[in-house]
Amino acid sequence: MDVGKWASNSRAVIEQYSSVSSELIELKAPTNSPVSVLGLLWTPSTDALHYHVPAVSTAEATKRGILSAVAKLYDPLGFLSPVIIRAKILLQDLWLLGIDWDAKPSEATTQAWREFQEHIVEAQLIRIPRWISLTSTSRWDLHGFCDASQKAYAAAVYAVLYDAADNPIGCHLLIAKTKVSPIKVLNIPRLELQGAVLLARLVNFVNTSLQQAPLLTYCWTDSNIVLAWLRSHPSRWKTFTANRVSEIHTLMPNVAWRHVPSKENPSDCASRGISAKLLIDHALWWHGPTWLLEDPSTWPSESSQKLPSREPQYSSPP
Repeated sequence: MDVGKWASNSRAVIEQYSSVSSELIELKAPTNSPVSVLGLLWTPSTDALHYHVPAVSTAEATKRGILSAVAKLYDPLGFLSPVIIRAKILLQDLWLLGIDWDAKPSEATTQAWREFQEHIVEAQLIRIPRWISLTSTSRWDLHGFCDASQKAYAAAVYAVLYDAADNPIGCHLLIAKTKVSPIKVLNIPRLELQGAVLLARLVNFVNTSLQQAPLLTYCWTDSNIVLAWLRSHPSRWKTFTANRVSEIHTLMPNVAWRHVPSKENPSDCASRGISAKLLIDHALWWHGPTWLLEDPSTWPSESSQKLPSREPQYSSPP
């Protein structure tokens, strides 16, 4: 395949390929002008990725309108998950109400959709470094976080990088994913377990996609019940729990699961949703908790709450 268009943030590359064929190659110098790259925008001069947010201001607050608008929000790595999940939750609420595709919802739903339309354009201000300082000789660890609310569950994966002297130099969000809670109501511990399954799949995807594997992998949850489930053999639990624990053990047989306080769990905002304006400078989301760059002895210790030895019983909601 002959590549007909090139863009680079390296002047050496530009000079090398400019001499190949000025007719076939459209080579862009490193300027402030963004270049379209796999559905995202890339500014060569700053080496940063950002989003083109399509106009959703005309979409009506109906099932058809919201579904059409959400489908236009292209976010392959889930960096905008905390923002987009708000629209997905609205859409599911309309499904639960059983209204027609073009029926007008309640005033509260309409107002929530208007607020989303007004603020989603601010996602265009987000800038994401393309390169995270990972080289073929870098040592790096992988940290995954999961969480759930009654409306959604989420997972986020981070890379913590170290220099040659084994000093941490940065923590970067690699990928994230959210899902709305199933229509069949689940209790919070089971939703938290769903989040753990989602995280296990994401971590497995990262490990199989990157040519350089992390030295260590840690997974974090703020649910003591999920920790108890994961630290025991699946046969101890009921079918729903056993199947998911078994999948997690299969995908990540040697991963250490640890407890993280809810307020320090970056996936919390993705399971509940926040505005694009808040996401822009949301340090916890983009770089994880600050203690990831500190000595492991300073990391959160295990909760003093006793882990359950049997699966809790819950009554179904009315």
